[in-house]
Amino acid sequence: MSVISVQESFLNVAQAAGKHITVHLLNGAKISGSVRSFDKYSIVLETRTQEQLIFKHSVSALLVCCKNRHCNHGSAPEAQFS
Repeated sequence: MSVISVQESFLNVAQAAGKHITVHLLNGAKISGSVRSFDKYSIVLETRTQEQLIFKHSVSALLVCCKNRHCNHGSAPEAQFS
């Protein structure tokens, strides 16, 4: 029996729906884009101009920006990584 974590579920939904997310890093930086792929240790985030590999140990929170995948601001609850 496979157990799906909250992180995996959140990222699966965001990826399948093509939702725009904002990743808050521990150093205070924010990166926005859509989830291209992810695994146990990393997330590949696709922005308009590039793909970025983000290691999960550097993530403090993920936010779903909004229903529109190309919006520039967010108002959804956060998914905390710890």
